[in-house]
Amino acid sequence: MGDSKPLELFDDLYRESDDPWNTLTSAYEREKIADALSQLGSRHYRHIFELGCGAGAMTEHLAERGDLVSAVDGSQVAVDIARRRCAELPGVTVGHMVVPASLPPRETFDLVIVSEVAYYLNAEDLRVTVAGLVDALVVGGDLLTVHWAEDDPDHCSTVEEVGAAFTGDGRLTPLRGHTATRHGTSYRVDLLRR
Repeated sequence: MGDSKPLELFDDLYRESDDPWNTLTSAYEREKIADALSQLGSRHYRHIFELGCGAGAMTEHLAERGDLVSAVDGSQVAVDIARRRCAELPGVTVGHMVVPASLPPRETFDLVIVSEVAYYLNAEDLRVTVAGLVDALVVGGDLLTVHWAEDDPDHCSTVEEVGAAFTGDGRLTPLRGHTATRHGTSYRVDLLRR
C-alpha cells in the first residue's frame, strides 16, 4: 500500500496560486457545487463540517445552509486563503486539520461534507478517516461526498474505492447519488445518512 499524498504538495500548489484548481472561477466548479448542494434539498443544518475546504469555494455556500460551519483543510496555506475569503461570514470558522491523525469530535455535526480530498488518502488512511467522520455525525445526520470521477495518477484511490469506503460503513444509508459530466469533466456526488 502506498502512502497518502504528502501535505507539502498541496502547500506548494497553494503558494503558486490562491486557487490552483480554479474552484472560485470556473463554470464547472460552480455547477458542480450547485449540483452537490441541491442533493440536500431544503434542509437547514445546525452544524456543518467541511473536510477539504481548499480556498473556500463551497464554504461560502455552506454558510447559507447551516447555523455553524467548521471548515478544515490539511494545507495551512489553503486554510489562510479560506480564512481571508470567509472572514465576514457569520458562524464560519476555518481551521487546519490533518486526517486521519486528527478527526472531529464524536456526534457533533448534522452534516459532513467531503469534497475532492478522500482519493488522496491510501486505503488504510481512508478507512480510518471514514470511520472518524461517521463517528462525528449525529444519528440522522447527512454525509455528502463530491469527487472528481476522472483517472488521475496523483490519486491514491479511485472514486469507486472512495464510494465503497463510505457505503461500506454499516452506519450509513445511501440516499441518492449520481455521476455527472459538466464541460467535458465528470464528478460523483453521493448523499448518505447515519
